[in-house]
Amino acid sequence: MMMKLLGRSLLWGLAGAVLLPLGVGAAMLVFTIFEPICTQPSDSGGCAMGIATILGLLIPVGAVLFLLTTLIRGALRG
Repeated sequence: MMMKLLGRSLLWGLAGAVLLPLGVGAAMLVFTIFEPICTQPSDSGGCAMGIATILGLLIPVGAVLFLLTTLIRGALRG
């Protein structure tokens, strides 16, 4: 029972490492399209690097968030 929960938590953790950055990345791309500062030639590189930095930082956050959520839900279900 415990190994099944741990395995499921690890799989959800891997999924979270992909899904959270994808969702936030899509939202940030939409934001940069409509942000007037990011469409000017003088700051377009800064906006692009901001997206890359945030997405890189969200990979471990998504993994831990999904893993812990699955572990807690599994423990509460019994």
